[in-house]
Amino acid sequence: MNIAEVSGHVSGMKSGEGSGGHSKCQSVIVCIPTFNRPEGLRLCLDSICRQVFPADARIAVSIVVADNGDGSVASSLNGTAEQFAFPMRAIHVPDRGLCHARNALFAEARGKADFLALIDDDEIASPSWLWSLVETARSHDADAVVGPVFPRYEPGVASWYLMSGMEHNHPKLMRLATGAMSPKRAAHNTLIRSALLEEVPCPWFPLALNFVGSEDRAFFDRARAMGRDRVVWCAEARVDESIPLDRTSRAFFRKRNLQRGSSEVLAEALFRQMPGGHAPARWKGYVRTVAVFAKAVLLSPCLLSPTYRYRCLRPMFYAVGRLHGHVGNKQELYK
Repeated sequence: MNIAEVSGHVSGMKSGEGSGGHSKCQSVIVCIPTFNRPEGLRLCLDSICRQVFPADARIAVSIVVADNGDGSVASSLNGTAEQFAFPMRAIHVPDRGLCHARNALFAEARGKADFLALIDDDEIASPSWLWSLVETARSHDADAVVGPVFPRYEPGVASWYLMSGMEHNHPKLMRLATGAMSPKRAAHNTLIRSALLEEVPCPWFPLALNFVGSEDRAFFDRARAMGRDRVVWCAEARVDESIPLDRTSRAFFRKRNLQRGSSEVLAEALFRQMPGGHAPARWKGYVRTVAVFAKAVLLSPCLLSPTYRYRCLRPMFYAVGRLHGHVGNKQELYK
């Protein structure tokens, strides 16, 4: 996979230029997993190709797409690769599941760039997204950089869902300054140093979590065990996530919050068994579950309020989900 060096704005690429404070060329591979979202992927790729950079920037950008569907998307993209602003390659990953797709992306990008930028096929990057991530990683010597994700709803979304706070960034995150240590760990809207791929054991995303979730926690948990836990926040690296109406139904609301609780418990159990894994002791997991249930009970009077009802139901379903996880009941939201 060739990587072309670009200088300045995407619309006026020239190779080999660059001066000033950005003398070292930084190479980045943008990694995008996709499954049956052709329109979302188109918008995502368009936003990547419209990235802008300072006039003195030297940055080498390429794109890898992992098609986790029938392979038609990969064929189509590879047939039109020359139309993209950056070198682009699509690979077909026939084995279903996010872990398979993310592992294939990492394997394809391994050893070919300084950084990997991770974004999902339902996200649209702001124009300075990529440069903000790279500059933050460089200036703060970060192992990874995480940015905010803002929801973009389809017309007709119910008011109860908007009031539930499901897609909102946590207020603590939004108060963070760029460069501050981030409590959030994610495999989307994230930049990681490619050196982490050499230090975290394969598979980077455990297949046991393929349809369950928390696979990103598994990666960052083992990176922390290797002493690579400098994950910082970048407030400027914004992406917008498209939220379709079928993800704002009451059924999906319930299932997603159950999945959050269940996947956390199952992931912690898996981490304790993995080489290089680190997780709280089992008894601490039970204590956390009891604490979450206690919080849910305290919030129960709020169920009488139309304004706060669904905001309060979130920790209640989450608590029940943790109980499911303790008895080994998987909530396979991504199957």
